[in-house]
Amino acid sequence: MMQELDFSYYVVTENDVSGESAHGPYTMTEAENILQVDEKIITREEFQTIKQQVVSVKSDTPNLSEVPVKTASPYPEKMLREIRSWGILLLILGVIQVVSSEFLSSTWGLLLIVVGLASFYFRSPAMFVVYGTTLSWAAVSNALSGAGTWGIFSVFQIFFALLTFRQYFQFRSKIMVSQSALESSREERFRCDKAAKPVP
Repeated sequence: MMQELDFSYYVVTENDVSGESAHGPYTMTEAENILQVDEKIITREEFQTIKQQVVSVKSDTPNLSEVPVKTASPYPEKMLREIRSWGILLLILGVIQVVSSEFLSSTWGLLLIVVGLASFYFRSPAMFVVYGTTLSWAAVSNALSGAGTWGIFSVFQIFFALLTFRQYFQFRSKIMVSQSALESSREERFRCDKAAKPVP
């Protein structure tokens, strides 16, 4: 009766912890005959253990498609800096108005604080329209107040209102070009721009 051959040996590169270089199965005699320098013989059990370790490591590593990708802001950095600057300036002016309520209007100060806080949430070109409208409203009410000093101040407010409207059209055109280049959907634009629904 012929003895059954034991094909339970593999040949693997010595430093291979993943088992990718393993080939076989061989009998012990075959494995010894084909063994090269920097290779070793392992048993079937050792080979299966290596493969199980590789599978468990792969299952613990998140799939690249599952890893959330941080998307870059669709807005220019210059615009975001301008909005942040306007927000800080309006907050400071609003607090000054509220504190100096006997000389200045506290209601106007509260409005400036609200617009300043909105600057940190609605970081989109639409905020420049809000700034321009607020400045225009202030200019008209200062001009109609009849006081000479406030009338001069209203000229500066009109200048800054025109400047902010100009910034709106400037940043809006840049963003529209970049969005059309990316061919982003309407839903994607609404998701990126928090002001797209409430501000109009």
